[in-house]
Amino acid sequence: MNLLAIDVGNTRVKVGVFDADGRVSLHATETDAVSEAAVLSEWLQVTVGEMPDTILVSSVVRGFGDLLRQVQPSREVILATPEMNVGVDPDLPDPASVGIDRLLAAGEAYTRVESALTLVTLGTAITIDSVTENGRFAGGAILPGLRAAATSLHTQTSLLPEVEPAPPEVTPPVTTRDSIRAGLVLGTAGAVDRIVGQCWAGPGGRRILTGGDATIVSSYLDGEYEVMEDLVLHGLVSTWRRERG
Repeated sequence: MNLLAIDVGNTRVKVGVFDADGRVSLHATETDAVSEAAVLSEWLQVTVGEMPDTILVSSVVRGFGDLLRQVQPSREVILATPEMNVGVDPDLPDPASVGIDRLLAAGEAYTRVESALTLVTLGTAITIDSVTENGRFAGGAILPGLRAAATSLHTQTSLLPEVEPAPPEVTPPVTTRDSIRAGLVLGTAGAVDRIVGQCWAGPGGRRILTGGDATIVSSYLDGEYEVMEDLVLHGLVSTWRRERG
C-alpha cells in the first residue's frame, strides 16, 4: 500500500509518497506557505495527487497535526509520538520534551547501522544526538542553525547585513559578508567537532550527517561521516511498520 509521510519542520515541510516497493517521491515547501487549511489542501493535491489512505506525520510545529486532519478528514492521520516504537529507546526523564524528529531520525539511523552512533542534523536548529550500542537514545546538544544565526546577527545589530550561509569566497575573509560566512560555517564546524568529540555514545560509534545544510558544512568537519538523507520521512514509515507488525 502507498503511504504519505510528512515531516513538518520549523522552516520547511517535506512530503514523501512511499509505494509498496519502497520507492519514494519527494516534495518540499516553506512551512509558512502552507500554514492555512485551504493552501495546504491545494498544495497536497498538486504535489501528491490521489491521497493514500494513511498519512504519517512528524511535526515540531504546534497544531499542524490538527490542520492535516482538518484538510484530510477521510484519511487516517497518524501523528508520531515518543511512545511509539521509533527504533530507539528514549531513556530520558521526559521523552515527550524531545523533538519527535530527533527520535525518528536517530531511530532510522540506528536501524540501518545497528551500532553506536552520533547523528548530526544541520537544519533550522543543529542537533547532535547520541545512540548507544544497544539502541538507547542518550540525548545530545542543540545549537542555532546557520540561517538562524545569520538572521540573529542581522536583526540584533545595526549594520551587519543578512547573508545566505555559504563557504567564504576567500580566506582570510576581506569583506564583512565573507567574514560572516566564515564565522557561520567554520564556527559551526568547530562546534560540531567539539561536541561530537565528547563521544557520549561511547568510543567507536558511527558518525552520520543529515539535514539541508549538510553540504555547506561537511567539507569542514574532522573525521568521516556517512550522509543519510530524509531520515525523518523514512523513520516515519519504519515506525508505522513496527507498530503494525
